[in-house]
Parts: sequence; C-alpha cells; structure tokens
Amino acid sequence: MSNVFRETSSQSWFSRLKGALFGMLAGLALFLISFPFLFWNEGRAVERYKTLQEGAGIVLPVVDATSRDPANEGRLIHISGIAATTERLSDPVLGISENAIRLGRNVEMFQWWESTSSETREKFGGGTETVTTYEYQQVWSDQVIDSSRFKQPQGHQNPGRLPLSSETWQASNVLVGEYRLSSSLIGSISGEEAWPVGDSVTIPTSLGSATRLDNGGIHVGDPQNPVIGDIRVNMTIVRPADVSIIAAQRGETLAPFQAEAGGTIQLLSMGLVPPEEMFQAAELRNKILTWALRFGGFLMMFVGLRLLFGLLRVGAAIVPFVGRIVGAGIGFVSALMAGSLSLITISIAWVFYRPFLGLALLAVAAIVGWFLISRVRKADVVLPDAGATTNG
Repeated sequence: MSNVFRETSSQSWFSRLKGALFGMLAGLALFLISFPFLFWNEGRAVERYKTLQEGAGIVLPVVDATSRDPANEGRLIHISGIAATTERLSDPVLGISENAIRLGRNVEMFQWWESTSSETREKFGGGTETVTTYEYQQVWSDQVIDSSRFKQPQGHQNPGRLPLSSETWQASNVLVGEYRLSSSLIGSISGEEAWPVGDSVTIPTSLGSATRLDNGGIHVGDPQNPVIGDIRVNMTIVRPADVSIIAAQRGETLAPFQAEAGGTIQLLSMGLVPPEEMFQAAELRNKILTWALRFGGFLMMFVGLRLLFGLLRVGAAIVPFVGRIVGAGIGFVSALMAGSLSLITISIAWVFYRPFLGLALLAVAAIVGWFLISRVRKADVVLPDAGATTNG
C-alpha cells in the first residue's frame, strides 16, 4: 500500500460565491472582535506593568528562609533556597517510588500519522481544481491517532487505545525553609529529567509478554526496529532544587499577592535569583506577551477584512489572471487597513489606560502633522514666486 495518496477535487464558481458569502459573515465577526481584543490587551499590559512596578517597590528580601517572621504576614517577600519535600511519589502500576517533587510516566505508541498538503489552481470561468496530497508516516505519539479519519485508512490502521495511560504525580507538601508552597508554585518548578527504571520494576500484564528493559525504559517490541502498535514507557522526575520565589506570606504558606494596581504577583525562578532580576524577567515576559497579542489582534483584523472582500476576489476570478491581481490588491489593502485600524485602536486604548502618555503622543503626532502640512503649504506659495522671478 502506497504511503502517498493524491485526490483531485473541483469547485464551481457558484459554489465559491456561496462560500464567499459565508466567509463574509465570519470575516465581519473577526473584524469586530479584533477591536475589543486589542483594547483589552492594552489594559491587561498596563495593569501587569503597574502591578510589577508596585511589587518591585515593596518587595521585602528574606535572608533566612528557615525562620518565618510573623511581622511579614501579608507582605510581599522574596526568598531563595532548596524546594524540598519528604513525600515519596509512587507509580502504583509499575511498583516504583522515589522522593521527588514530581514524577511522570510517559507512554507512547508507534503509529501512523497523516499529513496533508494541497495546491489549488483556478480555471477560466471562476472554478477551481485542487490537488490534495495525503502522506503517511510512522511516528511515536503519546495520544491515540484515530486512523479511521484518514483519507486512506486501508493499510494505515492504528490500534484503538493505549494499553497503559500516561500519568503525573506531584507532591502536595513542598517547603523552602519554613515556607510551604502553593500548588501553582509547585507546578512552576521545572528541571524535569529522565529517570531510568531498574530491574525491580513491575511489568503490567496489559503490556503483554513481549516486553524488555532498554535505555532506561520499558519497550514492547524491538526498540531498534519498531512496528505499528509497539509501546515504550519512560519515567521522568523533578528532584529537589534551588528556587527563588516572590509571593505573599500567608501564615506558613506562600500565596499570590494582591497588588493595589489590580493584578497579582507570584513569581518563581529556578536557581538563586535576586528579586530585581525576577521582576525584570517578568516585565520582559509581559512585553513579549503584549506584542504577541497585538500581532494576534492585527492578524484577526487582517483575516477578517480579507474575508469581507472575498466576494470581490471570487467575482474577478472568472478570469484567473484578473482574480490573482484583485486578490493581491485585496491583501495589500487589507494589510494597510488592519495596520492603521490596529494602531488607532491601540492609541485610543493608551489614552484611556495611560492618559498622560497617550495625550503626549497624540500632541507630538499633531505637532509633526502640523509641521509637515505647513511645509507643504509654504512650498506651494514659494514655487510660483520663484518661477516669476526667473522669467523676469
């Protein structure tokens, strides 16, 4: 059975018109949603910025995490030390346990995976012809891939389920000195590493009899020459490690700090990191997220505009060459409109959330605009006079 399958389909011009009409409705929805989305993002960014600025100004470094001061109750503190636990996490199926912050069992199966690519060619009269290529590859996956949905399932069938599921266990009582970490802080501790299983591991009967230990994991089948349906099981572990935390002291627990700016602060960094660097890293993450969401809002608006103009593109596609020109023009105009409207929305949001800075920017823009207009008008007045002098 071939692992590459191609299918050719056609769409009439009237069918494309119908699709363009539905696309206009979707485009209108995207276009309208993009405005409040961009506005909301600026508010979120400002709140997060003010929250971090507030926190950086009031954070109290605690030098000795092994001694908890009741006078710091409710205050934003910074501590560093080893995040440790006395708990032993266990995998009841494999019969193994270890003192750890997090223990994970990752189960993967060798399966068929379908990738799709298509190429569309426009025909005279406005119709299209699309050639879709389906390619089948064998991969390891921790999720069951439903081969019944493949375009060509024959010869590419996958087993219907995993004989063993992936699981994660996390310690509930993790301390840094005398401070207990919240579950969200525990979940932020990274440093996952592979944990080889030993000969004492219990092989579950659900894996069958063709199992072997190889490279620190459990394999069903030949690890060097896997076939569809083979299983591999690997364990991961997060051990006690140095961390730095900025959070509120609530009794013996470190919890999110509610800032007057409206946001909350609960930061964790791996290693012994001073509070200044932790706040700088948090501010950088906020900037990256802000620009990513700005681009997302612009892209939402751009796609919406293209869909709104889609009927023009399909109408011109009766002649393919003309359709491509109109499509390029629609893309260019949509990009310009989306860029301009995005900037205007962001500017209005800045005036709303940062009135002094926003008004100052608008004032600078007005001054620059007035200067450019006055220079153009002055040039219009001077040039005729210069011409008259030359003729004289």
